[in-house]
Amino acid sequence: METQTWIHSAKYDLSFIIAPSFLAVILLFFFPESWLWSNEMPNWAWFGMVLLIDVSHVYSSLYRTYFDKVSLQKHTKLLLFTPIWVVLVAGSIHYFSEAVFWRLAAYLAVYHFIRQQYGFLKLYTRTEGIKQIDVWMIYIVTVFPMLYWHLSEPRNFMWFTAADFLFYTNQNLADLLKYIFWIWVIIYYLLAVKEYLQTRQINLPKTLLIISTMLTWYLGIVYFNGDMAFTMLNVVAHGVPYMALVYATEQKKAYKKTGFWKLLFSNFGVFIFIGILFVLAYIEEGFWNGLVWHEYDEFFVFFPNISLTDNLWFSITIALLSMPQITHYILDGYIWKRDF
Repeated sequence: METQTWIHSAKYDLSFIIAPSFLAVILLFFFPESWLWSNEMPNWAWFGMVLLIDVSHVYSSLYRTYFDKVSLQKHTKLLLFTPIWVVLVAGSIHYFSEAVFWRLAAYLAVYHFIRQQYGFLKLYTRTEGIKQIDVWMIYIVTVFPMLYWHLSEPRNFMWFTAADFLFYTNQNLADLLKYIFWIWVIIYYLLAVKEYLQTRQINLPKTLLIISTMLTWYLGIVYFNGDMAFTMLNVVAHGVPYMALVYATEQKKAYKKTGFWKLLFSNFGVFIFIGILFVLAYIEEGFWNGLVWHEYDEFFVFFPNISLTDNLWFSITIALLSMPQITHYILDGYIWKRDF
């Protein structure tokens, strides 16, 4: 087989960037049917997937920004003012309209999730050049399921809140999208087979990335209609590869680091790397639960449990708590550029 364009190595990429999506798909078929077709999801699953993966992956970008001395010095204004503006803008929007705030946050998150798959596609085609047909494929297998969600009958899962998206229920149109989706998929893979027969070459990581993206978005949003299925495929397939990408990228620069940071990116430093993310995620979710959601008190017994009644302070709290996540969305558009 021809030389493949891996990000770190074949073993590393297959294990931590490609495999999580396929593993999530496989695990779904061992779960109770009620988890796959209803809004039922046990609390331990929320803790393991949302807190330990989804929220933790947000903080992993710290290693490329605020924890990186060179990046911090080179991009001081961007890194300093982004979270400040996020708090000011987010707080103002939430104070004006809670519904508008969550809607904008949800669409920003969706955009971030879709662009991550495009980013991985660019990385896996960086030597041969990205092909327009592959770009179309990535966007179709992500955007079409989202359009289906907007048009279909109410789903048993949500992004942030039940009213995040601008829904327009039309099941016939939603079903039509499914047919278009699969027609495009068939055309794409027929062309891919034709190209392979002509060249006898295949970009394995790119191919696996596209397949995994297609499976997780379609199964999680269109095929299954359950909170567990959506969360598993949405969170695991997004968060684990991102953390793996950050770790692999920063480990390559480990020879420039000293002391604790050199230890962090040693062979066993990954446990410290992940541990720091878990602690930060736990602290954030503890305050979210105690001040806003009040849904998982059993996990956060050491955090204050207060119901905020003043609209101004409630909006300030929401802005501060959402700042790490929204800042992550924004900075992610910069930190993978070559000049960062």
